Amino acid sequence: MAYDPYALGSGLPLADVEAVITNMEFRFDAGYSADACVAAITFQPDEGEGEAQEQLYSCGKGWEPVDRGAGAAHVSGRDLNFNKNSNYGRFLGAAFALDGFLDEVREDGVLPTDVNMFLGKRFLLGTVEYSTRNPSKTDSDETVKTAIVAVDYLGYEGEEEEEEEEEVEEVKPARKKAAAKKAPAKKAAATKAKGPSAVEKKQLALVESLREEDEAMLEELEALALESEDHESFMEAAMDVDGVADSDVAQQVAMSSKPGSVWAQSQQ
Repeated sequence: MAYDPYALGSGLPLADVEAVITNMEFRFDAGYSADACVAAITFQPDEGEGEAQEQLYSCGKGWEPVDRGAGAAHVSGRDLNFNKNSNYGRFLGAAFALDGFLDEVREDGVLPTDVNMFLGKRFLLGTVEYSTRNPSKTDSDETVKTAIVAVDYLGYEGEEEEEEEEEVEEVKPARKKAAAKKAPAKKAAATKAKGPSAVEKKQLALVESLREEDEAMLEELEALALESEDHESFMEAAMDVDGVADSDVAQQVAMSSKPGSVWAQSQQ
């Protein structure tokens, strides 16, 4: 990429850098947010443009890693799209808008829930700004944040050296893995049909304890869960509700996203 002395930079290390995605996994990351599923993407800049960096993108409500992080599935067991207001949704939206990228992944049959959609792909990186607001405070000011996204698709790493026959062989496993992603969701749905698990029973009992302690507080938390775009936002908003910080039960209810919790019930 040619240097433009008249352009302004964002100050972020990966902005305006050409890089290949060398690793990607879906996982729960306590360093990002408790019980929040993220897409962890490692970008390796071209030689001389910096060291490899991992960026975490929140997946939104109700998502969980499957296949040891190679894919993601929704806890509801349904085929759902990632929320455009989640950071992974923003990353996907930016990539899909790039010339040639969406046509290529559609042809390959690889899905956004499969890390094979991005592994080995090269992009010119840039930034996108987005606004967030605490849903529990309607009069609060918006906070502007910045996320790293792709602004130009540069193709598959090393594809100029591959023969057409090798490219076809690379596509086939991607299709197989994409088709396999529905299996964990079906399994989750089948498990649910057998009745609540011990974990879900414990969470339901915790919710009922809060109902007995302060029903109005529980109703406020339930409303916040429905309004929040992800569990991280819900937790932040919940801690601002009067009385939550002083109640161990209320804090446990707000922090949990396990089956039977207020958060999990809001996703059904």
